[in-house]
Amino acid sequence: MPAASFGEDRLELAKELANRLALSLDNARLFQESQRATERERLVNNIAAKLTTQNNINDILQTAVREVGQALRAPQVSISLRRPNGVHENGNGSSS
Repeated sequence: MPAASFGEDRLELAKELANRLALSLDNARLFQESQRATERERLVNNIAAKLTTQNNINDILQTAVREVGQALRAPQVSISLRRPNGVHENGNGSSS
């Protein structure tokens, strides 16, 4: 449409439509972010539930390595523990 045919009413209508479109797009973005956050929270809760069923530190670490590796789709995950005296103990594991 030629710009000359835009009267004040049409210009206001176009602005209102543009504003509503921007709001709808922002709402869609926020909804997607909310869905991603919900999925992350579900994943963390599932991992935490699996960890709390373990009775000893080795089982907890093995479960943590496996679950974190699967969640991140990492082929290998390692955990490094430090004793109070500063000495490191390394635990490596495959996530499969």
